[in-house]
Amino acid sequence: MGAVLNKKGVKKVKLGIAKAAVKAAARPPAVPASRGGYACRVSVSKQGRAGKTVTVVTGLEVLPDDEKKALLTRLKNAVAGGGSVSAGGGLEVQGEHADTVCKLLVAEGFTNSKVSGGIPKRKKR
Repeated sequence: MGAVLNKKGVKKVKLGIAKAAVKAAARPPAVPASRGGYACRVSVSKQGRAGKTVTVVTGLEVLPDDEKKALLTRLKNAVAGGGSVSAGGGLEVQGEHADTVCKLLVAEGFTNSKVSGGIPKRKKR
């Protein structure tokens, strides 16, 4: 982790995640300081999804819908996957990306974010 200057002298933050996430982290958050109060929990789930693994973000239910959609778009770009806003107001990203999503949420200003519930074990073949 650290800061690096590019050719134009702009400060970039390296987080060890996808380039899109680094670009999103370099951007100032849309809602300053108020995002730190959200208790975001990131977990991985397979239940009720025909065996498909999904990363679920909860705790953002009170965030306005347009901000949720914008955040979801940045998360999907960072992990190069699909996703949706669930009926309960949480976010779902396809695949097992709990650590990457949590790092990106912290970079976006949701400082009270953490991975919860553990990651399910894969079956050995």
